[in-house]
Amino acid sequence: MAAGKVISEKRMNTGPSVQSAASVLLSRLMSSKKKNKEKEREWQETHVDVFHSSTRMSTVGESEFRRRMNAGGGGGPGDSFLSTDSEVADEEEEAGVVYRKVFWRMVETPLIIILIGILTALVSVVVNIATKSIYPVRKQIVFGIPDENMLVKFGVYCAFSLSAALLSNLVTQKVCPEATGGGIPEVKTLLEGSYKRALVTERTVFAKAVGLVLAVTAGLSVGKEGPFVHIAVAISDTLMRQECFSHLAKNDAKRLEIMACAAAAGVGATFGTPFAAVLFSIEVTSGYFMVRNLPRCFLCAISGTLSMSFLGYDRVFGLFSDLPKMAKGYQWRDLTCFVALGVVCGVLGCVFVWLVKGVVEFRNRFLQGGWGGWGVGWGVGGRRWFYVFVVTLTVSPFVFYDMSKGVASFGDQHSIVNYMFQTAPLGLSTPLVLYLPFKFFATVACVTLPLPVGLFTPVFLIGGTAGRVVGEAMRLLDLHFLQKHGIEGFVTLQPWEFALIGAAAFSSGVTRAISTALIVLELSGEHHLRTPCGVAVLVAYFIGNRFTKNVYDTLVDVNGNPTLPALPDNLSFCTAADVMGDYDSAGAEDSLEGEIPPIVSLDMSARQIIEMFEASNYALSDNIILPVVDNAEGRMLIGAVSVRDLRLAVGSIARTVSMLDEEGGLHLSFVTNNGRLVGIVDRKRLRNFIGDQEKLPHHK
Repeated sequence: MAAGKVISEKRMNTGPSVQSAASVLLSRLMSSKKKNKEKEREWQETHVDVFHSSTRMSTVGESEFRRRMNAGGGGGPGDSFLSTDSEVADEEEEAGVVYRKVFWRMVETPLIIILIGILTALVSVVVNIATKSIYPVRKQIVFGIPDENMLVKFGVYCAFSLSAALLSNLVTQKVCPEATGGGIPEVKTLLEGSYKRALVTERTVFAKAVGLVLAVTAGLSVGKEGPFVHIAVAISDTLMRQECFSHLAKNDAKRLEIMACAAAAGVGATFGTPFAAVLFSIEVTSGYFMVRNLPRCFLCAISGTLSMSFLGYDRVFGLFSDLPKMAKGYQWRDLTCFVALGVVCGVLGCVFVWLVKGVVEFRNRFLQGGWGGWGVGWGVGGRRWFYVFVVTLTVSPFVFYDMSKGVASFGDQHSIVNYMFQTAPLGLSTPLVLYLPFKFFATVACVTLPLPVGLFTPVFLIGGTAGRVVGEAMRLLDLHFLQKHGIEGFVTLQPWEFALIGAAAFSSGVTRAISTALIVLELSGEHHLRTPCGVAVLVAYFIGNRFTKNVYDTLVDVNGNPTLPALPDNLSFCTAADVMGDYDSAGAEDSLEGEIPPIVSLDMSARQIIEMFEASNYALSDNIILPVVDNAEGRMLIGAVSVRDLRLAVGSIARTVSMLDEEGGLHLSFVTNNGRLVGIVDRKRLRNFIGDQEKLPHHK
């Protein structure tokens, strides 16, 4: 029987310990050897009379006994001796199979983790090559057509951007509709146990990659980090469904651990920063994290980073391509500037999250039923096309102008990042100042598109631009005002250093990930900025947390993804009895109507179990754990069994389509009173209870 969680009405405890697969197989091997020795001893006792009459068993040694036994019985007739050669061979073959299984169980987890990192890196390289190859086409439209035909140039550019954006929408909707969005909110939902098969298929990988390439080609202000995280998790689930790794997929805990490792590989494939990738993936995707999984996450991230390095793309597609710069250091009064920059980035991060939430809410209302008479009779698909068309058409003119005369004329998004962090002073130019509000609002609009889009790289660039503007302003203040009044060396940091600090701080203000500071340090190699980045990041983090949730949790809430919210303070003294579905007050019809899972008792026949499966409306997917009691009247809990194992025991029956569509991996807790099963607590019931409690006034 499968292990299930058992808690009392007064206090929740963890479930029973579980043996590893290797220990189970080794114990089976030892048991098999013991049985072999017992069979041989029994055989000797049974057939000793045969040897006594023909070979004088009492005078021969054990080696002679074994030789004659294998030869067929010594001097007596061959048919009077029962040879066990085939049995010995079978036992040796069985032992070899067990040893191979033990060895495979030892290497399968590291092997699949390395494969996930390598395959994610390959997808990342292909996507980056595709975007780099298509970018010259967009550049040729802007700079290849003479300026005398500005209207024609503008029309061609808008048509090109609209075509790419609409094609991205077409690929996503036709191949895999679940591939829309950034990917991190979906991965966060998966890692919290709400497994949905459609989110992690091979079609998801294809649609996410192709849709992302087309979205970047359209000139939209989107990033790649979220889609790569989703792609990596989909690759991990696809590998675990292969026959050689199917053992991992059957274990819910192990499957979630592998998916968490894949999330780190996705971040590493975006930036090429394995250390920061591990921490960032933990911060943005996991509510709770098993520390023992940390080395596996790093193995997955470093495998992908090394693969990109071997392919020659570790520096080409990084955010920085320059060597580490020489720094002058900083003084104590510079901390005032760090704190001020952190405050600005924290406030801007709150505004960004608030705007994204508002736009996503508007988008959801429009896609579900139209707005102001628009799109009422178009259907969801028609409204989706219209939304992509309007947003792309709104953003394209600003992108066209920026590519013609602004900061974007220096190249694609990675080239702009390198330009923003160059050591030479840029000056407080009009294009630089105007680029900040344009990038800010364009990113807010683009990350809400129902396309495979990410937001971290644009957010990183917004923060870098804000820091650069502050740095250039401080430089002008120092040159034209402070030095003229005899104040020398008041500002020691250069504008590019302010840009690095601003990028880390604004990213932290939006994502609430402290590891953004580590991303900056790994990308730039400027380790003298550890303290400035840390100060600004923490200030932005605490200011952002004071007013809004992080952008990923906000998207999870607005989109209605099934996740458990944080426990309010007033639930500290609540017991399991406040949340559980009560078996005492529930009748048999409640189990059939899907309110609580059915009970399996030891006195049930196979036919009764099959009828229970057919009659119950509870979402009985294979991973659901059912309580096992001694009998229906006493209901003394003696164990638990998974639906998968129970179906195998009573005979396989056809799985319904609804099992694949319902939320999989729904974790259950059984509530007992002195061993007697009294209730059940599941994720849906707990989520609804917390939601009801949050509406009440908090009390201590």
